[in-house]
Amino acid sequence: MRDIIFYKKLFGDQFKFMKMEEKNDIVRIIDVPHINDFEQRILQLGGNLTVPTVELKDNQKIAYFSDPDGCIFALLEHDR
Repeated sequence: MRDIIFYKKLFGDQFKFMKMEEKNDIVRIIDVPHINDFEQRILQLGGNLTVPTVELKDNQKIAYFSDPDGCIFALLEHDR
């Protein structure tokens, strides 16, 4: 439940949290307009930066974070 509260505070009430099986090799990837807009908020809510933003091909960027429970998730930014 704690993770649902974290994600709703981060992304708003419209965020749909999909429950997944308990597997350690699953990483949620969340599409966002700008990673920088979320990074400071993640840290304020108790999350951590795991892998800083890196540029991918096709003008995409990705950064990895962990929520307060230690679950890893990624933010993916597309150059629009």
